[in-house]
Amino acid sequence: MFKILVPVTIIASSVACMANAETKINVSYLSNNIKVGSLGKISADGYGVGVVFENDTKLSTSIGYSSISKAGLTLSAFTTGLFYELMDDIDLDLGTGSSLEAGIGYSRSELKASSTSATVTDGYVIAGLGYDLALAKDLSMGLSLSGVIEDFVPTYGVSIGYDIGDGKISAGYSFNEETIGTTKVEVTGFTIGYSHSF
Repeated sequence: MFKILVPVTIIASSVACMANAETKINVSYLSNNIKVGSLGKISADGYGVGVVFENDTKLSTSIGYSSISKAGLTLSAFTTGLFYELMDDIDLDLGTGSSLEAGIGYSRSELKASSTSATVTDGYVIAGLGYDLALAKDLSMGLSLSGVIEDFVPTYGVSIGYDIGDGKISAGYSFNEETIGTTKVEVTGFTIGYSHSF
């Protein structure tokens, strides 16, 4: 079950940041909830930092790190991504248009218990789509779909962003549900953050 929960939790932490790529530095607060059948809910909070690089082509790349902790357990992840712009006519100065991009990335995670020196690590290839829609001047909504390629179970995400000068404030929510054996597993993630273009 660890091989399922870890990548889904990582996606829940980062899915809101997938759309609307710019050259920017971002920092965010992460809150994840994992509900495993009748065993109850596990909540974990943490942070994420990342950099997105974009040039004059339709390709952009990203590097990110996130860490969440609860009850002596810490799950950290290093993620890289490559994104291709399929469509882009969004103009937030006018509040019109939309953008669509496809992405593929690699995430390496590490789970560590504070009571021991032992760690568990694993890596995953992730793919997805991100769609941004201008709602009004400086205001946009993002929708995303992503998952681990090896055993694709979709994680759905929605986010709202508001541009402030060279920066952007955003909040996002993601959801994943699947059945492992006879156990229903639900993972939700909430992200709130700030990005600054440079």
